Amino acid sequence: MFGTITTIKSNDEDSLLRLVIAAFAFTLVVNTINCIINVFVPNTPIDTIVCYCFFSLIVLIALPTLVHRISKISIIAFFLVLILYVFAFLNPYSSEYAQGYFSRTITEAFPFFVLGQSIRDERKLTEKLKKVSPYMIVVATIYYVVILITGGGIREDYMTFSYCLLPFSSMQLLSSIEKPSFRKLVFLTIAFGVHILTGTRGPVVCLIVCFIGGMVFSNISKKLRAFWVLFGIALVSFIVSPLFNYSAEFLNQLFLNLGIKNRIITKILSENFFVSSGRQDVANVVLNAITQRPITGFGFLGDRSVQNGGYPHNFVLEILCQFGVILGSMFLILLIYIYIKAFITRTSNRSILIMLFSASFVKLMMSGTYPVEGMFFFLLGFCLNKWLNENPTDEPDLDQIETDSVQIEKEKL
Repeated sequence: MFGTITTIKSNDEDSLLRLVIAAFAFTLVVNTINCIINVFVPNTPIDTIVCYCFFSLIVLIALPTLVHRISKISIIAFFLVLILYVFAFLNPYSSEYAQGYFSRTITEAFPFFVLGQSIRDERKLTEKLKKVSPYMIVVATIYYVVILITGGGIREDYMTFSYCLLPFSSMQLLSSIEKPSFRKLVFLTIAFGVHILTGTRGPVVCLIVCFIGGMVFSNISKKLRAFWVLFGIALVSFIVSPLFNYSAEFLNQLFLNLGIKNRIITKILSENFFVSSGRQDVANVVLNAITQRPITGFGFLGDRSVQNGGYPHNFVLEILCQFGVILGSMFLILLIYIYIKAFITRTSNRSILIMLFSASFVKLMMSGTYPVEGMFFFLLGFCLNKWLNENPTDEPDLDQIETDSVQIEKEKL
């Protein structure tokens, strides 16, 4: 009887985890299929229709599991989102933007919150993400190769595509840090190359943050940690040396000969790599707006009125501009507290938390806006679930059991 119950729970969890991975990979796969189909049938939406049908099928399969996993957390969060949008519709600063963002929040972002709070076996999720990451890196490589073959240039959606690859390249990086192997490092190198070739700096910065987090917080031996520290020092030494510029010039010439103009390398050679591409001007406008209404702010989505419909590309400034300095700071502190509590819980799997932090919060500090950022909603739901239910599966902590067993063996000896 108990074996049957365990099997049912396991099957339910597997179905849910497949849905989570499909949600993470959805945009990446859609863009790749779109790219391939348009080679043969230009300007066709068939790829999007097919992918949405496929994703809908996965949702239907996982629906029985998902329904009984929806907790009070999701219900309360949903009503909070509704309340925010009611005020946004009534607020003169945000009313013209509320309708467009409302549909995207409900369909693109909030479902990720429900998925995040539904996870019961984060270790299995982490392992599945690590297994599927090389395949997603191959998909991304196919996308970029097709773009090159068809003579495509740098387009705006390359940034979106690069950020969609980020969760999988981050998991590949963390897997390589924890248990390095030649195969893992090959896929990691390919993923990093795709990020560089797409010409987007943000994902590269996110990967650097992920590397630092993995190096500091991963459960690895002292020797392995020392190796990665030395690797990091060697990498920084290379970047600040003249050899780095020589290498950039060589790659730039190589790419130009192949008909590729790379934005990242161009900025390195022009010493503009850390120049914000106009975002500092946007930040200055938002900072000035915050000083005008420091207590009340402009309300949810009200910051759009400050920039003619644009957003700050900076999560902290976005929150402070919308909710004011006091309430906004309280909200940011609460988010940090929830993340830290989830990070230090006894059953915490830090790899998935490092990846989610890098792919959501760090990303939002450079690009995007949180009302439509699915990974941010997933991180929030995931961390709230861990904070309120430290060990929701009622399963033993395998790491702790292993540690205790080793300690007992030592005592016997």
